[in-house]
Amino acid sequence: MTTAAKMFEKLSESLNRPFSSIEAYGLALSKFGWWSASKRGRGASPRSVMDGAKLLLAILANGPSELANRENGVESFFLDYANLVVAPNIIDEPWVKLVMSEMGLAKDAGFLDFLAALLSLHISNEVDRVVFYSPDPEGFHGDDVVYEGPHIEARIKGPTPAAGIRFMLSHAILDRLKAEGHDVEPLLGEKEITFVHRFFALLIEAQKKGDEREIESFAGAIRVVAECTGRGIGFERFFGAMQFEAIASAFRDASDSLEAPTEH
Repeated sequence: MTTAAKMFEKLSESLNRPFSSIEAYGLALSKFGWWSASKRGRGASPRSVMDGAKLLLAILANGPSELANRENGVESFFLDYANLVVAPNIIDEPWVKLVMSEMGLAKDAGFLDFLAALLSLHISNEVDRVVFYSPDPEGFHGDDVVYEGPHIEARIKGPTPAAGIRFMLSHAILDRLKAEGHDVEPLLGEKEITFVHRFFALLIEAQKKGDEREIESFAGAIRVVAECTGRGIGFERFFGAMQFEAIASAFRDASDSLEAPTEH
């Protein structure tokens, strides 16, 4: 566990933004009920991995006030994106199922759940279980300017909410898929797990069951979502592995301080 202040500090350094601008997102999360209330300074409540994932999602909003903007019947930025699910056209792909299994995620896991799972892997220094990366990119070695960690991008786009997580599959994942008889050549290079509104997944389930009533209901719900969210200027924002690592380091620092021997 770590504190909110430590996460703000690490993330502000990573993003090269003032501490106060990152803190504003945390204050908004508390204000709208997605973080439990906490005191500041000495006696501050510890924050969980899921709290860290919520902060990462929050910084993708166009300012803290956008997190719970409810206009024209639209819920909010935070809920809209947190609850996106894996797109139905890839949810049964063997590589997607294996990645989700390796991260302990259920089939109905949301975008926020994926962020929390990846953050957990960063905290435990086990990202290479899922993500391939070279510790010496582009032949560089020992250069502090070059980021030597895994390349991951957590992306969102709008105005109709959608998201994606881009990365290269680890050797461990590829080896397991190959052992299961899958052709791994098409899986080399950057892959993306895409996320869409939950109604799309429910529509596909209804179509598989042949339930005409549910098909009509969810198709109508999707039209309403599109009408409510589809107007406005298109945008795309993302953060990378350095931001995962920033939050993860706050947790590792807290753990190290607890384990450090006390001097007498």
